[in-house]
Amino acid sequence: MGMLFSQQDISIGTISIVGGEPLCPTNSVKFNVEIKNAAGSGANDVNSDLFYFQVNGPIPRAPALYRINVGANIADGGSQTFIFPDHFRAEGGSSLAPLDLSDPSAPYTITASITIPNDPDISNNVSTSLDIDVFTPAVPSLSSSDGDNSICAGDPITFTITPFSASATYTFKVNGGIVQSLSGVNSITFTSGALGNIANGDKITIDMIDGNGCITNSGTESITVTVNSLPTAGLSSSAPDGLFCSGDIVSFEATGGVSYTWYINGTEQFGATFSNFTRALSNNDVVKVRVFNANGCFDEKSLTFNQMSLIDNGVIVLENSDDLNICEGNSPVGRILGDGTGASSVASATFGTISYQWQSSTNNGSSYQDIVGATVANYSPTSITTTTLFRRNVVISSSSTSCTFIGDDIVTMNLRPEFEINLTTNDPGNTFCQDQDIIVSADTGAVTYTFVINATTISSGTTTTLNLRSGATRNLAASPPIIQNGDNVTVQIVDNFGCTNQQTIPIIIDEVGLNPGISTNAPGNILCSGQNVEIQVTGGVSYSFFVNNTGNPALPAEVSGNKFTTNRLNDGDRVISRAFNATGCYKDVIETFTVLSLSSTGSITLQNAGDENICYGATMTGGIDGGTLGVGGGAAFSSTFCGGGCF
Repeated sequence: MGMLFSQQDISIGTISIVGGEPLCPTNSVKFNVEIKNAAGSGANDVNSDLFYFQVNGPIPRAPALYRINVGANIADGGSQTFIFPDHFRAEGGSSLAPLDLSDPSAPYTITASITIPNDPDISNNVSTSLDIDVFTPAVPSLSSSDGDNSICAGDPITFTITPFSASATYTFKVNGGIVQSLSGVNSITFTSGALGNIANGDKITIDMIDGNGCITNSGTESITVTVNSLPTAGLSSSAPDGLFCSGDIVSFEATGGVSYTWYINGTEQFGATFSNFTRALSNNDVVKVRVFNANGCFDEKSLTFNQMSLIDNGVIVLENSDDLNICEGNSPVGRILGDGTGASSVASATFGTISYQWQSSTNNGSSYQDIVGATVANYSPTSITTTTLFRRNVVISSSSTSCTFIGDDIVTMNLRPEFEINLTTNDPGNTFCQDQDIIVSADTGAVTYTFVINATTISSGTTTTLNLRSGATRNLAASPPIIQNGDNVTVQIVDNFGCTNQQTIPIIIDEVGLNPGISTNAPGNILCSGQNVEIQVTGGVSYSFFVNNTGNPALPAEVSGNKFTTNRLNDGDRVISRAFNATGCYKDVIETFTVLSLSSTGSITLQNAGDENICYGATMTGGIDGGTLGVGGGAAFSSTFCGGGCF
């Protein structure tokens, strides 16, 4: 029983769940209760003191009394934490069973109190632990990738447990045996017929521990798998040797099933569902049939077919190699040969009579059209309007059928459009000031560039640019050439196909020259550090000023019209004065300034230390030296001081 002294005060502190919360549903929950002893009243032994609590929530616990049943002498100002039920004994038939928080449908509340005889303050003897949250375990669901859980022999089937959580543990069982138990992996795939995989009638069940660590109720989740056997397919064709001419119709017959699906080169032939099938094939086509039984399972057979081919379809070449590149507006000058002359050759075949069909393409070979009447070994093309590809198809004929073979030898006649020169200058409007550098540029890619000013050739070579300078008077012999307002610059090009083109641009040059004048109020541009200097520029309509470089403009307060006044100059600073004319052209004038400053104020000393104290009426015996005599010091100084004695 607690021993209390005057003004002792026992109170309940925090109440918490052992192991923390939120927690998974359980019927064996313990809780901590903190009992405090107020400072200033000495130690207090609460062993055998009455403790009361009740639980409100989905599974309530009626109020009950208990006694503390552990050493509990709490120091002055201290506290002690007790665990229910470990540190308590029943009182009046109360239950020492742990708390039952197995229903997570709502939060729980624990209200507790302690009874201390003669406690002067009972307001703090009651504590409420609010909202003890209990996790609601996930509800697992098992599903498969097959809607009716029925697969064919050899097919895969995937089982998935939902919901997914990266921290949950998912366990899959086959006929009660665990085959996979992993954290964060909620699916498993089986293939029937493979060693260790699934078979007909196997039962899949699961266990799941959710992301909060709670064991879920998975007892109702199971899937029983049906594995169906396959049919035996048969396939035959009307071309038993697998050879045909292009365009021939080949017939097929399949056996062994109740329905059929046909494929050519892996592409399903929609609408073909019967045992017979006909198609016109291409070289190396593979015809496959899937034969289905009543359970929807299938077996498949395939046959490969080869189109009859040439031994050699010959070679076609240009009679005149210049026809490889035809400048826009010109026509071919020769034929396309294929009769064996030059480097050409005729076609040869295993059987039949050979003839030809010439075709042309104007879309880079995406499609070709027959050239009417062009059926002999050679072909004479007419003018072309775009790059054109030519090929010669070989036709092999017999008395009953013929096969056409597409020529794989392509001759191209490239129509070369005019080279785009795109002549420009370093000014978007081709407008320049007097005495300004001009760069005329053409697009790269041509072989030769000839630059002409008016009618005078300036340069010819591989260089794509021409450097000029503007001026009031033309001088094309200068380096760089000087041009004047209204001069035309032309570039004539020869591209790498021998095609020519030219472009001309007129140059506009401001004919108003600039000759600004400048003056300063610092003779010889020499001034003292911190001294104001005024720089005045004339000869323009507007002005800008910079110090040392054009990235460092004068401050707005330092500029008034054509005057720049500043005290910020340092020794060696250059002031750039820029004068503009009415059209925006400018000229810079640069002045360099010498700025003088003291590196040291020096020092002064008495030449005779005895002059430090002079009697009244006496004179100094030496001078005050400010440096080396004869250079900066040594002047004598005398004075009469105070009206009393010596000092």
